[in-house]
Amino acid sequence: MLLNATIISFNADIEEEIIVKINDVELTCFIGYCPIKISRGESYPVELSFFVIDSLDVKAQLDDEKITELVKLENARYLLKGFLSSDGILNVGFNIKDELLEDYQFLFGEYVELEIDRMTIDFG
Repeated sequence: MLLNATIISFNADIEEEIIVKINDVELTCFIGYCPIKISRGESYPVELSFFVIDSLDVKAQLDDEKITELVKLENARYLLKGFLSSDGILNVGFNIKDELLEDYQFLFGEYVELEIDRMTIDFG
């Protein structure tokens, strides 16, 4: 699923780390694929995916929550809260489709939360 991302900054110490803005949400990502030259301040079509070291644990939000947000944790980790649609798209202020969510079809149509180790971004 293509999204429009604006480059905010590059990490001088970690070559593949980048900060982008998507729909007024800033997030730190690691570049997975980038066959083009990218520049700060410019916008590009991108795809996002989750990177999880151990195992992904997706669970339903508490009944009274129904929150859509990304919360940055330590070391580029994120807590994602959002609506998981019936076609497996997670809305966290913008839509993300990741094949890891296919194992959680029993939560389709629900507000969910999950932690990921990092967000991967692919350009082009």
